[in-house]
Amino acid sequence: MLDFRLLYYPARCLLQHCDPYNDTEVLRIYEKEGAYGALDTGKERQISTRYVYLPSTFSFTVPFAMFQWGTSKLLWIALTAGSLVFASFLIWNVGANYAPAISGCLIGFLLANSELLIIKGICAGIAVSFCVIGSWCFIRERFIPVGILCLAASLAIKPQDTGLVWLYFLLAGRVYRKRALLTIGTTIVMSLPVVLWVWRVSPQWMQELHSNVMAFAVHGGLNDPAPASAGTHGLGMVISLQAVISVFWDNPHIYNPVSYLIVVPPLFGMDVRYRTVTSHSRQSMAGDCSNCGFLDAACLSSAIRCQTDHLDSSRLRHALG
Repeated sequence: MLDFRLLYYPARCLLQHCDPYNDTEVLRIYEKEGAYGALDTGKERQISTRYVYLPSTFSFTVPFAMFQWGTSKLLWIALTAGSLVFASFLIWNVGANYAPAISGCLIGFLLANSELLIIKGICAGIAVSFCVIGSWCFIRERFIPVGILCLAASLAIKPQDTGLVWLYFLLAGRVYRKRALLTIGTTIVMSLPVVLWVWRVSPQWMQELHSNVMAFAVHGGLNDPAPASAGTHGLGMVISLQAVISVFWDNPHIYNPVSYLIVVPPLFGMDVRYRTVTSHSRQSMAGDCSNCGFLDAACLSSAIRCQTDHLDSSRLRHALG
């Protein structure tokens, strides 16, 4: 439950009107109430005491911090596992209309590889699950207040994970836009009191948050993608182009720009190809065809091939064929 410690002890610190972004004050609470004591390594103490989430997350974690560690941990595990399984069922409920067996297999594969969410107490398990539950309510036109509340909670917990889903509903227009606006309003109502609380206790929380993030991101830190990282290089490692390139050039001044050069230029080159193929796809789907699903899949496959290969006449003719 290492990641849950990072959520629990700063929230306990806030309940005692201490600065949750000051690792020294959180460490004092951690050493006084922690259940691990001398068994902790320096890395575990750093993870548990340097808070790297926005103040809005406290609106969800403070209620857990009102309980003792053992009770709070069990409640968090139960909520993570329960919401994850329930959200997976709702995904299957939507996917079953099109491909029930494939949807079930993919969801089963996802669940089989989600053990770290339970073992480490990662809050993304709850945030993403709540986002899925809210999306299902909007899509199915059922339990709309519950959907608004779930999506609002997920935005408060981890906006970087669920913000784009909210943005989709905002841009979708019609009734979805109204629900997106109600959701962001609910998020503000939920988060504003605790944000003001944090601002009163910790006026310098922005600078302290930046300092905590940089403590993990420095070369050799826990979140460094290079081989010098103090973190693990297995399931807990962030897999990225930086991690691959750093094996050959362990220098952020090299692997960061090279990663950008690999990713960014193809994005601009895809624009013309994407518009060409999608235009052909719309024309095909608008016609009278006996198997629209097949045509849609074929066009999608062609679009992917165009985007992943260099543009040349033979590839383009193959895609438009």
